[in-house]
Amino acid sequence: AKTPEGEIGALDFDPVIAGQDFKITDLKISTPKTSGASASVTVGFDNMDDPTVLYYSLVKEHGGWKVDDIESRGKDFPWKLSTLFEEAGE
Repeated sequence: AKTPEGEIGALDFDPVIAGQDFKITDLKISTPKTSGASASVTVGFDNMDDPTVLYYSLVKEHGGWKVDDIESRGKDFPWKLSTLFEEAGE
């Protein structure tokens, strides 16, 4: 679905930082777990002193790794990027 002009789309935040504003510190990236053409990696950081953990799903396409999905399992606002787009009809 196309977002009407002047309206906010399916995302009102940046999924890479799980927020709108940022001051990233204490960045930690796990060793990727691979299985064939898919992989997962956990990314942790503090964003403006708020501990954040994101789970990335990757796929290998055209000789390189691409982000397939991002998920936050936080208790206040858990989300999965693909689900947000599905629910918005995007």
